[in-house]
Order: sequence, then C-alpha cells, then structure tokens
Amino acid sequence: MSGAATIFAWLGTGLQIAGAIALATRWLSPKAAYSIMLPGALIWLVIAVLSKDWPLAAMQGTFAVINAVGIVRWRG
Repeated sequence: MSGAATIFAWLGTGLQIAGAIALATRWLSPKAAYSIMLPGALIWLVIAVLSKDWPLAAMQGTFAVINAVGIVRWRG
C-alpha cells in the first residue's frame, strides 16, 4: 500500500473506531455516530475494491449500508 493509501486506511480505521466508541458509550447520538462511521466504511470499501480484496469489500459495503440505515432510522 502506498503512503497516501496508508494514510486513508488509518483515517478510515480511526473514523470507524471513533464512531463505534461514540455509539457504544452513548457519547454522541446514534445518528452522529453512524455519520462518523459511514465515511470510514466507504474509505475502506474503496481501498478494498482497488486492491481487489473482495471479502473486505463485502464487509465494508455491508457496514456502509448498515451505517446508512442507522442514519436514516435515527433521524432525531
């Protein structure tokens, strides 16, 4: 993985970890936590597709959909 890809990978990882912690601890609203996790999943989905890592792409695509559903479900 190139330097830029590594930076994006860590950014995606950090966003997903931060969102999961925010959700689990109720530090932020569920909508806000899912909104933090969604870009992280999308970053990892792009990395996985570009590297042809299909199991990772499937997992991150699933997480992206779950996060989008969470954002829509938790409107308030």
